[in-house]
Amino acid sequence: MLLVSRYVGEGLVLGDHIFVKLAKIGPEAIELVVRDEVASATSSLCINKDEWIEISPEIRLGFSGVREAEKGQKAQLAIEVPVHVPVHRKEVWDAL
Repeated sequence: MLLVSRYVGEGLVLGDHIFVKLAKIGPEAIELVVRDEVASATSSLCINKDEWIEISPEIRLGFSGVREAEKGQKAQLAIEVPVHVPVHRKEVWDAL
C-alpha cells in the first residue's frame, strides 16, 4: 500500500492510462475525478474516510484523512496496486 498526500487540483497517474485528480476535500469525504484513457471514461467518485473504492480489478483507492499543510488542507490517499503498476504524481508524469 502506498500513502500520498494531495492538495485539491493535484493528481496521480496509475499505470499509464488512469488519471486521478482530487476535486474536493471535506472533513469526512473527498471527491475524485477519475479518467481512464483506455476506456475513454471519466467519473466523479466520492470516498468517505476509511473507505476503499475499486477503480479497476487491480487498483483500489482509499481516504485516510485530512491534514493541515503549508498551503491549506491535504487529503491523505491510500493506493493499493500490484508492484508492476507504476504510480506517479501528475506533476512528475508531465515532466517525463
